[in-house]
Amino acid sequence: MIVGGGGILFRLLEIRHRHKKYLKHSSTLKYPKLETLSDYKQALEIKNSFTYRLGEAFIYYYRFWWCGGLLYFLLNLPIIKANLKIADNLPKVSEVGALLQEPLQRIKKIEAIVDIFWNCKLQGIPFRGQLG
Repeated sequence: MIVGGGGILFRLLEIRHRHKKYLKHSSTLKYPKLETLSDYKQALEIKNSFTYRLGEAFIYYYRFWWCGGLLYFLLNLPIIKANLKIADNLPKVSEVGALLQEPLQRIKKIEAIVDIFWNCKLQGIPFRGQLG
């Protein structure tokens, strides 16, 4: 049993609450958006580089070293290289976003129909393939 711990906890929570209020009203302490930083493009180039991605893959597979993760890493090196070459040839994100708007809307409609179908199936209601 902790004696007197409630007062300290209450004080810490009060300080935290005041700090959050201060951050809402003070714009000088807010973090800027990442896109506005001067070295954002350089950071993206580094993150998309071969060595960075190779290191990411190594870390991922190393987590499972005890069940042969490093062997999988070595076996998947050609796949990792191929994926990097494919990623380098892809169009920019803004171009892809414009191209994928219509297919994404179609997929959302299909997902809605599938959800309705399975809800009807679970409840024993006959599904006629109609929305609404």
